[in-house]
Amino acid sequence: MFYKMIENKCTQWYESERCTVKNLIEYIEKKGQMRDVQIEAIKVYLFQNPAAAHYLNMHV
Repeated sequence: MFYKMIENKCTQWYESERCTVKNLIEYIEKKGQMRDVQIEAIKVYLFQNPAAAHYLNMHV
């Protein structure tokens, strides 16, 4: 139950203008070094942790 709620909110966030990590995720996908499940886990982590997303945007 919680997983679906988090997944839905994460998807809404990722598709919105508020998402600041699209370039990072697109880069990871383009490199092809991670499985889809790993990429989804990173998206959820960055959705739940805005401080991490901000740090990554400043240092990538």
